[in-house]
Parts: sequence; structure tokens; C-alpha cells
Amino acid sequence: MPSYKNPIIPGYNPDPSCVKVGDTFYLVCSSFLAFPAVPVYASHDLVNWKQIGNVVTRDSQLDLTSSSVTLNGESSGVWAPTIKYQDGLFYVVTTRVDMSKPWDDDSRYQNLIWTCKDPFNDEWSDAVEFIFPGFDTSLFWDDDGKAYVQGTESWKTFALRQITQYEIDLKTGKALSDKRQLWTGEGGIFPEAPHIFKKGSFYYLLTAEGGTYLDHSAMLARAPTVWGPYERCPSNPVLRPPPKEELIQTVGHADFFESEPGVWWAVALATRIIGPNSPMGRETVLIPGDFSGDWPVWDLPVKPVMTTNNLPPAKPLTKVGAFTVEGSLDAFGKGGKFAPQWIFLRNPVYANYEVVSGSELLLKGTPQTLSSNGKDTTFVARRQQDIKFTSSVTLSFSPSGNEEAGFTVFLDPIRHYEVYVDAKGVGFRTTVMGAVGLKGGVANFLGRDKPQVNELDGVAPASGEVSFKVVGVEDKFTFYVVEAGKETEVGAGPAGEVSGGFCGTLVGVYATGNGELASTPAKFTNFKYEPVA
Repeated sequence: MPSYKNPIIPGYNPDPSCVKVGDTFYLVCSSFLAFPAVPVYASHDLVNWKQIGNVVTRDSQLDLTSSSVTLNGESSGVWAPTIKYQDGLFYVVTTRVDMSKPWDDDSRYQNLIWTCKDPFNDEWSDAVEFIFPGFDTSLFWDDDGKAYVQGTESWKTFALRQITQYEIDLKTGKALSDKRQLWTGEGGIFPEAPHIFKKGSFYYLLTAEGGTYLDHSAMLARAPTVWGPYERCPSNPVLRPPPKEELIQTVGHADFFESEPGVWWAVALATRIIGPNSPMGRETVLIPGDFSGDWPVWDLPVKPVMTTNNLPPAKPLTKVGAFTVEGSLDAFGKGGKFAPQWIFLRNPVYANYEVVSGSELLLKGTPQTLSSNGKDTTFVARRQQDIKFTSSVTLSFSPSGNEEAGFTVFLDPIRHYEVYVDAKGVGFRTTVMGAVGLKGGVANFLGRDKPQVNELDGVAPASGEVSFKVVGVEDKFTFYVVEAGKETEVGAGPAGEVSGGFCGTLVGVYATGNGELASTPAKFTNFKYEPVA
């Protein structure tokens, strides 16, 4: 029987939404503090995926400069996009959430719609903003052409939420009807992530419940009209928490779709967890199932290798779009522009970055560091995609004063490791919060109320050029200086300390003036990332 591997899109790629247009599947994911925001992936066969661009690539589309991560490890920024296609136009709707504001403050949520005719070659529009007092917004068009927006908002408490809906004018963002409650879920915490789809004469409402950690699940209800009343699926949860011995956990926040008439699939977020370690965070998995009856039945639990006779014929994506760089994902970019898999922390100041070639990058530091909440941290990275990997880069840098440049495994501003060069030589630093591991449906994985920074200065001399290497395994990241083929360990950090929260680990490079504007450029060359079997 044909088989495929999960996750289908590995690394930090949560909250997937998928739509098929022609012979191509398009999928988007949450991006939180990352810029460009909302990665767009494409596939012909649901197994071989390529990132073809990002929805948000311009400052005019989205401002993340004030977005930050809370001290419980949960991130502001872009949450839970939905992708749809209607009348020749792609739509992506999402919420920018400001976690610094109280949950009952409606200004915490900025809901946005972007459109595009061809994600392979066209940039997405500037946003149309619409008012919704919550997040995880989604779109549905009925047979008469009317468009509706659904979302989750607080109801009795922050955790006991409701799914609500109104009719919307997508060109202006204006409401065309009153907002009405559709469903409050099955009684668990955090009913969210609504999607409506129609099958036969019924409208199906898909939601998540239980929180995005170990109690995560998916619920389903259906109604004879788009407004309800919605009747629960008698076998809820349709995606349920797996046995604790399974590698793949936290399955939920799903989207259901057909690859061809009558052949149904689910994509969902999930996390590969080994003990307290889940540094890659929430990834995208594919789940086959049967929806020949009134309700779907999915092949559970989700496994690293799944078998099904329903896979489309294998057909790798060969189309080259305007935003991709053919060849290795290690290439920084082409024509002075970054390849789409490289991401910054919030909106970057592009004057501090120069893509000289696919293998050479110049960075100039600002006063901000990797731990700063400022808008202009000089940092660029790609996702960790494998439990075991090696990555390396060469740095040419002659710092003065407080200048510093280095190589980092980065989860968020309160949790990261880096090996670096400053005026003292090669140093190594860990910034951690005291991880305690995922235990349930709420954020209880951190043990401190502020980051603890440990620093080793001058652990090795630095000439004008130095090569760094990091080796990632199940439970730790080990950093090395490489000279004349000899590897010297300079430090290590537990994988559990960069686990938990909404995001996943990135591997990349940075430069900083540590409170001052840097004048010396840092040259990075020959970045490599390789999975280890």
C-alpha cells in the first residue's frame, strides 16, 4: 500500500489551512513574530511540498514592530491563517494578536484579509482590515455567493469561548449582518479554529478544543443552514489526543478538504515530542480518512509513516515561481533578495542586510540583541526541520567595542543559544527560562519568571575568520568551532529549554552592537543545514 511520511511540512509550521485549485494544493501556516509572514506552500500530490513564497513581504501589509513574546512563552503576531479561493482570487484571512493586552480588550485583535491571483508569481495585496472581537478567523462562501466570516471570541471566560459569524463585504471589510453565536463546542477549554465547509445539504463546522498542547483535539458539528442550529458529531472528538507513547502529539487545529470528489483529507498541527523535548514546535501533518457517511472517520493515531490507497499520483512540483531560488535551501537568495524560507524577527531594516550571493551574506548590527523586543534586531534564520541535524557557517568579522556576530539556535527572545565572536574572541551564551515540559492543555512549561543568561566569554581565540557548527539531537544542541578540520566544542544547551510555546526553533545568523550601533559588517558564507539519519 502506498505510504508517506509525517510531518508533511516539518519544522515550525503550525495551524495549517489548505485549498486545491486546479491540480495544485496550496497551504498556509501561522508565523507569529516571523517576517516575511504566512508562508505559502504548494504541492501536486500532498507529499512533496515546496515553499513558493510568503503572503506578507512588505511593511505596508503588516506591522509587527511592537509584537513580542510573553514570559510564559506564548507569542504575539500572526495567528492561524485560512486560505480560500473564490472567483479567480486567493484569499488569506488571519489575526494579528497583541498578547500584551488583556484578553477582553478588543484592540488585542487585528483581523486582516489579503488577496492574490497567482501565489507563484504575484505579490499579495495590502490588507483589508475588518472588525472581529477575537481570532482564528475563517471564510466561507455559500452557494448564493454570500461570504461569511467565522472566528472564536471569549464568552463566559477567556478559556470558555464561542464560535461566532457574520456576513461580510470582503472588499471593504464591513459587516453585512449582525454577529451571531454558532456553537460553544463540547465544553472543553479553548474552542477555536473554526472552518465551515459544505457537503451535500449540510454545513459542517470544524473547531479545535482543549488547548494547543497535549489535550488538543478537533470537534465537528453540522447544520441545515449556515446559521445553524449546529448538531454535534456523535463521535467527537473527530481528532483525539493520541496515546502518550506516540511520537506525534498535540494533533488538532485542522482543516478538511478533498483531493478529488469523495476523497477527503485532514491537515493538522502536531508536535514530535521525545520526553521534555519538542524544539521544532508544531508542524503540519496529513491524515487520510473516510467521509462516505454523515461524519468523517480519520486514520488515527497519526504516525510518522502513514499508509493509504487514496494518495494522488506522485508528481513533484517543478514549476519555478518568481520568489523561489532553485537548488539548495541553504542559499541565502538571489538578485540581492532573500529566498522565501529565510525569516527575520519582526519587520527587518533591510539596510542592515546584503545578500551578496547565494552563499554570502553581510549583516550590520543595531543596538538590539536577540533578546530585545525592538523592531530592528539584525537576525535571519531558517526552520529546524529534523530531530537530528548538523548546520554550519563561516564568519569573517573583526569587531570593536561591543560589536558581536554569531550563529544561533533560536526559539524566541527569551529562549536561544548562540556561539559568537566579539572583541574578546569566541564566546557561547544560553538564554533560558527553566523548562518543565508540556503537561496538558495550558502553558505550564516554563519554570522562571524571567530569562536566565549564562555566558562564556573568550572560550577560543578568533582570527579574522572562524567556522561554527551545531549538532542537534533528540535532547541537546552542541556547538563547535571548526579549524583545519578539527572540531572543538564550545558549549551545549538542552533541547527542552527551547521547547514549548507557539513557535519552533530556527537556525541562523545575527549581528548586534549590544546597545550601540555597529559599524563593522559581519560576513557569513557557506551556510549549510543537513539532516542526520
